[in-house]
Amino acid sequence: SESGVSTPSPYALSARENILCIHAGLLPIFQWLISLERNPSPTRKLRTIERLQGWSMLAYYPLEHLYYLLTHAIIPDKLPLPSPTAFVPFIRTKPSESNIPLDAGKLGIWSTRFWAAYVILQLAHLREDTKLLQMQARTLAKTKVRATHRAFNVFNY
Repeated sequence: SESGVSTPSPYALSARENILCIHAGLLPIFQWLISLERNPSPTRKLRTIERLQGWSMLAYYPLEHLYYLLTHAIIPDKLPLPSPTAFVPFIRTKPSESNIPLDAGKLGIWSTRFWAAYVILQLAHLREDTKLLQMQARTLAKTKVRATHRAFNVFNY
């Protein structure tokens, strides 16, 4: 029977869990950027593409989550700006009267732009990967022909 009371989906995240996921998701992006610097790419162009991809994800991720939190009314559309002494221990400060306005439309557009930049850069990355593989295939084919030619010459003497 229908009682009019809806049960939440077991897959729905609470606001706390969602915010926790936001902060946890930034760590792998930083780790990825650090690993890019520690393990250089085969070409300078690939390295530039990968760096730009990392920076686009670093911009996309918080914007997308702010958009989600704002559109689901988890955070208000105006966030108070912290006062300069808010982070100094043992000093009591009153809340700042200045606010940072959040516009869901602008957040959504900018997060989409950064995601699109990542996708376009991924296509460029695939193109560069293809060029590298083609060069390796040519080199391998030349080496194979030389080895076959040398082996043939050895048996003819």
